[in-house]
Amino acid sequence: MSSKASNSHPTDWVGPSLLTAKTIAAVVEGLPFPYVKSVFGLAVVLLETIENGRRNREDLKELCLDIGEIMHIVSDHLTMHRDTAAQRFQTLCEDLEACLKDVLSAVKLLQVEPQGLHGRFREVVRLASTADRVVRYRSRVRNLRSNLVLSATMDTNFQIHKLAPISSASAQPSSVRTNSCPPPSRIFHGRQGILDKMYDYFSEDTPRQRVFLLHGLGGAGKTQIALTFIEEESSLFSDIFFIDASTRSTIESGLSEIASAKIAGDSPRDALQWLRTNKEKWLLFFDNADDPKLNLNRFLPRGRHGNVLIASRNPGLSVYAGSQQLVSDMDETDAVPLLLASAGQDDTTNNSDIAAEIVKELISTTRNRPSRSARLLSEVPRQSHDDYAWTVYTTWSISFQRLTRTAATLLQLCSFLHHTGISDKIFSGAAEAKYQITSPGPTEGDMQMPFAFLSQFLIGGVWDRLKFMDVTNELRAYSLINLDAHAKTFSIHPLVHAWIQSTLGTLSERAAHKACMTALIGMQVNALSPQEQDRAVQLAPHIDALLPDADVNPVVPPFHLEYGTLFYYLGQFSKAENLITTALATCTAQLGPDHFSTLVAMNHLGMTYMRLGRVAAAAEMQEIVLLKGSSLIGADNPYILAAARNLADMYNGLGRYEDALGLQVDIVDKSRKAYGDMHTNTTGAMANLAMMLMSLGRLREAEEMQMCVVDRRRKDRGENHLDTIAARGNLARIYLALGRLKEAEGIQAEVLRQTRDLAGDEHLDTFIAMGNIAATFREMGRLGEAERLEVEVLHKRRELLGEKHPDTLLAMGNLAWTWHLLGRLVEAEGLGAATVEKRRVILGDAHPQTIKAAERLAKTLEQLSKAEILGVDLPRAVTSWGGDTSAPSIRMVCEL
Repeated sequence: MSSKASNSHPTDWVGPSLLTAKTIAAVVEGLPFPYVKSVFGLAVVLLETIENGRRNREDLKELCLDIGEIMHIVSDHLTMHRDTAAQRFQTLCEDLEACLKDVLSAVKLLQVEPQGLHGRFREVVRLASTADRVVRYRSRVRNLRSNLVLSATMDTNFQIHKLAPISSASAQPSSVRTNSCPPPSRIFHGRQGILDKMYDYFSEDTPRQRVFLLHGLGGAGKTQIALTFIEEESSLFSDIFFIDASTRSTIESGLSEIASAKIAGDSPRDALQWLRTNKEKWLLFFDNADDPKLNLNRFLPRGRHGNVLIASRNPGLSVYAGSQQLVSDMDETDAVPLLLASAGQDDTTNNSDIAAEIVKELISTTRNRPSRSARLLSEVPRQSHDDYAWTVYTTWSISFQRLTRTAATLLQLCSFLHHTGISDKIFSGAAEAKYQITSPGPTEGDMQMPFAFLSQFLIGGVWDRLKFMDVTNELRAYSLINLDAHAKTFSIHPLVHAWIQSTLGTLSERAAHKACMTALIGMQVNALSPQEQDRAVQLAPHIDALLPDADVNPVVPPFHLEYGTLFYYLGQFSKAENLITTALATCTAQLGPDHFSTLVAMNHLGMTYMRLGRVAAAAEMQEIVLLKGSSLIGADNPYILAAARNLADMYNGLGRYEDALGLQVDIVDKSRKAYGDMHTNTTGAMANLAMMLMSLGRLREAEEMQMCVVDRRRKDRGENHLDTIAARGNLARIYLALGRLKEAEGIQAEVLRQTRDLAGDEHLDTFIAMGNIAATFREMGRLGEAERLEVEVLHKRRELLGEKHPDTLLAMGNLAWTWHLLGRLVEAEGLGAATVEKRRVILGDAHPQTIKAAERLAKTLEQLSKAEILGVDLPRAVTSWGGDTSAPSIRMVCEL
């Protein structure tokens, strides 16, 4: 409360208060709420009466300022919520009006009191019944004001802060570098016991890495506790790094930023290497590590130094922690000052008593009258399951209402993407794709909203990045997005992100905006080439957010083929199959089975079948594409040559090596004539031919050709492109077959590292690289290392591809043989027998991989002295994959 002025000539407060009251009254005059207009008009009359009387002003000041504050709050909430606020405050306005009528009557009487009182209003009110009523009225107004403020607090958090890096020299030593670590809320209060426990743990002077876990319900305050500790105890640490651990992608992005900041590289692996070798007292803070499916252990730096702080809803992460703390409900003693701070009230005895009563009532209501709590919460739109989301709803709503239409639409579209890593390339890529409407595909009606949105950022058909930046800067001004200047992307706070869709009032509006965002990404996917797979990887988190159920619901009108292709590039082949199957059915129905667009969809589906291990079905489909396509556009057309190359791969996978070789030689010859010897398509054809020569044992020819492929890939696509990395991996396979183990190992180790960095730990190409280096370890006698990798490869292939996929069977056979070499013969027999049985069913008895598996099983059985049960001379193993596959030894082993 404002205190009485201490000087003998206090400044005039009535004039400014009257002007403010008249202004507010004028604002609400046009609103359809008569009880509000009536009480505001009466407040103006009261102030005019006080000004005209010019007596006892200072004694009436507190009462009038309380009234003015009530007018401000009611006016603000009417502007925000109109009908909802008006209904909520109707009773209060009616009570205030009755009180003001009495106050006005009393003030008029006071104006005619004798001058001998010398303005000593406090003495008068003790002696005169009229003045005594004014004191009581002032108490009534104060109570009304307190009730209003607390009601408003339930609806609005007045202390919304923009996240910014901690960079103040006064807040931390100059030696500390902070990786975009936001400050704690200015109204944070309490939790001192937890903060003390964290200090004691991290300040220990022992040679070990310290990992502390804060876990508990969402909204309990884990992040604020962590940020407060970091701000208050930053002197404990040499460096402080903040990681958004909500997904694997955000963790890897954060680690990459650390690597770049420390000039240690640009990948997550580089960051972990820097942390492992930098034996200082750095702190790594993983926030929002809530996904129980996420293996956080692989991102924890190894070593006996450094500090790690984790905030998570998952108590299972305690297996990694040396100390932990459950963050549960706040104590009442902490809740009272927090409520006062969030309401913007002074911590006086009177206010504290009122706040304590409110806190007790809220606790009692929550425990004993849940239906009333539900009604309380229902007054504010609920945008997430986080308990604290509703307190800032009004502030977000005000900011959103002030946005231009373009900025609001951009924010709404982004709410269907992942909340981090949003780049202007998502939108500029759609514009630059220059998408043309064709049949089958989206109609003009489907594309009206996407084209209209993009047109706002085009000048003469060219993307204007500055105009787009103007819109994002508008969003930043209201703290609705946060910019990552280093990564040149922006993010949206998860709670704001979840709330934004509520601004789309109807289901049809939400569907239209989601369809628009789907189209914007589909337009640029349509323009992606196989050489731009890294762009697909960048879009992956947004695709997962936009289409979380694409594996079971292939409805992505009308971009089925585009999204199917994107999922193929991402290694998500089941999703790709569903979408491309739908695209093929649409093309066949609308255009016929012989149309070129139908053949394109069929080619994509055949390649997807190949990656899913359904090689025979893939080859059958690809033969149709090649036959009809050659008749339609010519056998030398680039598209047909690519289809022929795919068919050769399929023949190779089926063990039809001579067919594959003949077809591939023809493809290389035609590619050289059509494109020239140095064209990338010719290089691709040569790469396939090199692998087929290796399969046939023509290793020197294979090596020479593959070295040429690697050299061309480096020149065409760069050292770090996935195609270049794959070419080097295939060269290492040839070296392994030639017995050049050291050379093979060196290349494979680098290939595995690069593949992990570019494609991620869960990509199938990473497991291929792991399997290849495991095979080299096995040949080098490093069986323990080989087994460790092969166990992981088999587990992941089973999980991602299924038990019947050829790649899974290959992993089973390799692990069984490693166990054989380790002397674990019983385990080798079990897994080897399962491998042979499944290969017979899936690949056939005559397939080279079936024969190889049978040969290895026979050797295991022989060492187990079980050969006699077969009645044949098993040591005569097949020495050539092209041998007599009907020989009794093979047939008998296959029957086990």
